[in-house]
Amino acid sequence: MSAVLKPKETVPAFGQALTVDFTQNEFFPGWAAKQLKIERSYFGECSTIAVWRGQKLCAVAVYSACNGINCEFTLAASTFSWLRRPILKIMAAYPFQQLGCRRMTLLVKAQNARVQNLARRLHFVREGCLREFFPDGDDCHVYGLSRKEYFETVTLNAIPKKAVRKRN
Repeated sequence: MSAVLKPKETVPAFGQALTVDFTQNEFFPGWAAKQLKIERSYFGECSTIAVWRGQKLCAVAVYSACNGINCEFTLAASTFSWLRRPILKIMAAYPFQQLGCRRMTLLVKAQNARVQNLARRLHFVREGCLREFFPDGDDCHVYGLSRKEYFETVTLNAIPKKAVRKRN
């Protein structure tokens, strides 16, 4: 059963609150595409979660190609200062609790070790490699997280403390 989401929710974060925005503004996927240097059309029809620090947009999670079985998860950020366990839990739960998906797929550039480490810490499983997948010719690592894995690991163990490091 889906939880009822407020359009915006405030999460405390080391002195300044972060706002998690569920309003589905068409600006959000365009902003994410610009951060990732891809075309907005890559996402097609999608849902988003945006994270604001004051008036500054820090990150957008894009959930695209959702078909009830799978949802592709893309995360774009201008900074990682927003990265907090409560926000990561919201982002990880969204495709399962709101979109009714059985699994979530995360595509990561092979050279992006930071996001690959974060994916593993969030209990995503590396499922394979798509060679020369990205427009620049870079390979893509495919990670997956099933609803069962999410509810058995992420919700019971919360988000591992190692997944989120305190920033100065």
